[in-house]
Amino acid sequence: MNHQTKIFSTRTQPALDSTNGGITRRRFVSRCAACMGCGALSLLDKNPNWAAEAVPKRPKIRLVFCETPNNQPIWPNIGYDFATRRKQISGLLTKHCQDLDFLAVSLMNDPKQADSVLRQEAEVDGYVVCVEGLGWNNNIAKLCTTGKPTLLVDNLFGGSGLFLQELSGIMGANKPVDWVSSSNDLDLVESVRHFAGLAKGKSSAETAAAFRATRRTRSRSRSVRGRERAVTSTRTRTTIRRTASRKITKRSYDERHPGDRRRSGVFR
Repeated sequence: MNHQTKIFSTRTQPALDSTNGGITRRRFVSRCAACMGCGALSLLDKNPNWAAEAVPKRPKIRLVFCETPNNQPIWPNIGYDFATRRKQISGLLTKHCQDLDFLAVSLMNDPKQADSVLRQEAEVDGYVVCVEGLGWNNNIAKLCTTGKPTLLVDNLFGGSGLFLQELSGIMGANKPVDWVSSSNDLDLVESVRHFAGLAKGKSSAETAAAFRATRRTRSRSRSVRGRERAVTSTRTRTTIRRTASRKITKRSYDERHPGDRRRSGVFR
């Protein structure tokens, strides 16, 4: 009897509804099913509206300036203003490569400083090594061995001696490294822009290959323009020489044959 009463009392217990401040059991179950259905649809949607798109990380590039004391005979001259040149390059890259973060550091002709730079390798994605002066103790070769994309930059006539001395060994090490040696700073900008490809999944080797392709393309275009100017100059010189020769020949013939105007007329 007690068991039957218990069952009876459970079935006859009044259910809560929205008018009493609650919901019925049936409504509760139906709403749960609706929520599960919405969740399943959102998982099937490859591009749900509520999902924020992943923002690619801005590659961090270590900008290394290899300098030397300027109170002694150096290239390009004693007293060379390394600070101004450093600000010039940093400002140019910051202006034209706004999708990159640059972390600048200077080395002052001390091999131990290269080791201190490399100890912080984990915080950067690549290197731009600017050989600003003939600091023979600046270990630029070691800076190019990280395996991360590295661009070696010659400050033309300033660091060219050290740059040329180490370039062969650096390129022979088969690391993702390439170089720029130009009087036009925009050549440097165009190469540095390729670091942005790291945020899109490009590898270190692909980035270095892009450096190389840009260097060769820009060098070739200037070479072609130079050849065109040379050809024009050569043609001009040839024309002047031939014209001068014709005038000389005419004058010498007239002097030898003053009465033969018919023959001399061919030179007029």
